[in-house]
Amino acid sequence: MKKLIGVLIVSLISFGAFSQGTSSKTITKDYFFMKDGKMMATKNGESVEMTNNVHLINGSTLKTDGTIEMSDGSTRTLKEGETVDLDGKISKPKKK
Repeated sequence: MKKLIGVLIVSLISFGAFSQGTSSKTITKDYFFMKDGKMMATKNGESVEMTNNVHLINGSTLKTDGTIEMSDGSTRTLKEGETVDLDGKISKPKKK
């Protein structure tokens, strides 16, 4: 019973901390993209050039040269405008 109460308290505290100050309009998604031959990282709506390799949630590694080394050992290089989210999902550039 004490464990259950502890879990409920932690859950409520975590939910409260997560929900404070966030709305659907203020949530920004962190992602990486290739621009002018350079890998860029966007966090909280601000983009900067990547200076270090990044290990993604799906086990892939995104390198500063735009190469993605998949968890199975295969590799792929991002094309101009393609984006990668923290889960490793690659999206094509949006057509104008």
